[in-house]
Amino acid sequence: MKILDGLRRLIEIMIMILYAILCLATLLGVVSRVIPGLETVSWSMEISRYSMIYMVMLTNSIAIRERDEIIFEYVYKRLPERLRCFASVIGDVAVLLFLAVMFRFGLEVAIDNMVQISPALGLPITYAYAAMPLGAAVMIVEKLIVLAVDLKTSFTAFAGSPARKGGTP
Repeated sequence: MKILDGLRRLIEIMIMILYAILCLATLLGVVSRVIPGLETVSWSMEISRYSMIYMVMLTNSIAIRERDEIIFEYVYKRLPERLRCFASVIGDVAVLLFLAVMFRFGLEVAIDNMVQISPALGLPITYAYAAMPLGAAVMIVEKLIVLAVDLKTSFTAFAGSPARKGGTP
């Protein structure tokens, strides 16, 4: 688990750095347009945009780890425990399928756009598109861990049923 903890810490540090870049680049862009006589910094908005995209994609992995995902909590909390466990596993699998599709097509788009250049920075636009497969990969790792926990919880919930133990209620 040391590798996983190290990866998680690296992602948290990257998010903090990306947020600082986002704030500073946005501030620089605004200041350069507001103060008369200063040359407008055209690349600041592009850096802000790319920083925000990477930050959001990486932050989603933390949301998955901490189970801060959007769910139908009103309905979910009213389900019986066994059905709630089953719904969690089904939800985890559905999210994993979505993330796999996102990874595959994100990678395809990033590779297909290697020759396109960003207008202000002059960098290959594939660097911006790479946020999608990178974010999807990190989210898949976290979701697999959540799925393992949910499967264990489900097996425990179903193993404790009277029907499984051979007795009658």
